[in-house]
Amino acid sequence: MMKHLCKFGFMPNYTWWVYHGEAYRPREEVVRRRLEAFDGDGGVEGWLGDYEDAMFAERPPDVEQEDEEELEPSAKAFLAMLESAQKFLHEKTTVSQLDAIGHLLGLKSQHNMTRACFDAMMSIIGDLLPEGHHLLSSLYESTRLLRALKMPYEQIHCCPKGCVLFRKEHKDAKYCPKCKSSRYVEVDKGDGKKEQNEGIPMKVLRHLPIIPRLQWLFMSEESVK
Repeated sequence: MMKHLCKFGFMPNYTWWVYHGEAYRPREEVVRRRLEAFDGDGGVEGWLGDYEDAMFAERPPDVEQEDEEELEPSAKAFLAMLESAQKFLHEKTTVSQLDAIGHLLGLKSQHNMTRACFDAMMSIIGDLLPEGHHLLSSLYESTRLLRALKMPYEQIHCCPKGCVLFRKEHKDAKYCPKCKSSRYVEVDKGDGKKEQNEGIPMKVLRHLPIIPRLQWLFMSEESVK
């Protein structure tokens, strides 16, 4: 596939970067809106600038301006992130709302916090911040803000010993057709027998579809080279 793309390209005569969900604006109007207010290392201004260059590429002369209300979900999600990155957490700090959420979600991942623990932590921090702050109050709101960065994936049940995937002709099977291992966690009924808990698979494969991965790879004119 890589050789084919290098030799023949994404599509014939594709010279204007316009078919990846970008909103069309003349290049002179883009002039990357750097987030000058947020200085320091480790912030979001750098990669948001790269993302914006990819999402808002120059418009070819034969393409009409799109209605902003018809932006695709990924573009809307990016604009929400950009707004969050330009919003101070409160009036006494230069930390953006997006930076704060990013650090807190990183802490959650590092220490394997539960949803309830994270929500309680956000509530306590919110009570300690000045009135009118912009810290979000829950894990749901925080992850929703970062949805533009998510790569979609498909969850596929598989044999705990790696024999088969429970899909296609095996999608309804409850036991591995090769080793007879249970697809689901088995629980003791109390009479010496076990039954499957069909809500908990023994093993799950997370498959990243190729099309979204290629779309991300070809999102930027610079990175695609």
